[in-house]
Amino acid sequence: MPLQTLNVNQFAPTQIIGAVSALFNPNVLPVRTNPASAQPTFPSGTVVKLISGTSDEILVDAVTSGQDGPVYGIIVYNSRKNSTLPGARRDLFCTDSAMWVLASAPITRGQQVTAIPPTYTGGVQVTDAMVAPATSTAFVCGVALDNAAGAGSMIRIQVKTPTAPIA
Repeated sequence: MPLQTLNVNQFAPTQIIGAVSALFNPNVLPVRTNPASAQPTFPSGTVVKLISGTSDEILVDAVTSGQDGPVYGIIVYNSRKNSTLPGARRDLFCTDSAMWVLASAPITRGQQVTAIPPTYTGGVQVTDAMVAPATSTAFVCGVALDNAAGAGSMIRIQVKTPTAPIA
């Protein structure tokens, strides 16, 4: 699946992964991504967890799978720096914020979703961060506000964190 891009010749705005979905998003926090992260970049829509450290800032790192967590939030789209290196400051959507994400499979409105991190080849991002229907061993990152017909569908989710795997 290719990375999502903007086309200067498009006639209507398209939804962007990590973009604000509602005018009122009550829980947006500034965070610092882990400078020692194994993930080469932090693109918009990346699901993150809190980590310990000596910084006076809130430190986060990308989840490596749906079973990694607990999830704390999702990185917000920023038109000036859509993807950053580890150690950068980013804004983070936390509980009850609504945002656009990319689905990896059919999803029903109201269904809990889990994170699928972006994939990399040689340090270059190959696929976007996505969400999938949550399973019994996965950490939930939100609730679907729209139906997804299948892989590649853009849907809105309401971020629900921190959570534990579904019981």
